[in-house]
Parts: sequence; C-alpha cells; structure tokens
Amino acid sequence: SPVPAATSSADVYHVQSLLADLGYDPGVVDGVSGAATIGAIQSFQYDEGLTQTGAIDGELISQLESASRRSGHGESAWPAPLGRPC
Repeated sequence: SPVPAATSSADVYHVQSLLADLGYDPGVVDGVSGAATIGAIQSFQYDEGLTQTGAIDGELISQLESASRRSGHGESAWPAPLGRPC
C-alpha cells in the first residue's frame, strides 16, 4: 500500500480554516494539529457519517471542501486570490 504523504502545516492550516468556517472549533488556526483540531475533525466526521479517524489526509480535505461548498462557504463566496482565474 502507498505510504501516506506527510501532512504539511499548510494542509493543517487549510483543514483548520475549513473546520472553523463550518462551525467546528479547531482551536487556534495556526497550521499545528493539536487535540482541538483532532476533536473538531472527529466531530465533522461524526456529523457526516464518516469513520472518525481524526486524521488529516487528502480524503478529509476533499470532504471538508465539499461540505464547505454545500454550506455556501467555498471559494465561490470569496474573491479569487491574486493570480488565480475566477
């Protein structure tokens, strides 16, 4: 089986931001995964009917981005960052 890629602080920050936007409390949004971040991930996974791993991986990020789009918080709700097409 493939070895999972190490989670970057940018991934953690992105996950924390998405969790906060969705109303979960990941603690300080600082790119460092701690107990509050893991708890928020597990709460999100529980609410979505997913296995509560608390792990940050590509699957979780996709699920959070999908939930964020459903709730009206996705990128479409914000101006596009500079250098990216709308």
